[in-house]
Amino acid sequence: MSETGFKCPKCGQAESFTADSVELYNARVYVTKDGWDYCSEGADACFCDLTHMKCDECGHDAHYSDFIDEEDE
Repeated sequence: MSETGFKCPKCGQAESFTADSVELYNARVYVTKDGWDYCSEGADACFCDLTHMKCDECGHDAHYSDFIDEEDE
C-alpha cells in the first residue's frame, strides 16, 4: 500500500507524480504575482474526471485511475 494511494503501473514507484486538473473544495484561493496558493480551511482536493497523471520516475502518462493502488480501495 502506498502512502500517496497511487502506484505507477509501468515502473511500480509510489512516491512522486504530477497531475493536471485538481479541484479544490471548501478552500479560499489566493492568486499572487508569483502564482497561486490557497489557505486550507477544511479544504479537500480531488482529481477532476479527466485528470491525467505522469509518473515522475519513468514518465508514464495516463488517466489517474490507472495509477490507483488497488490495496487502497
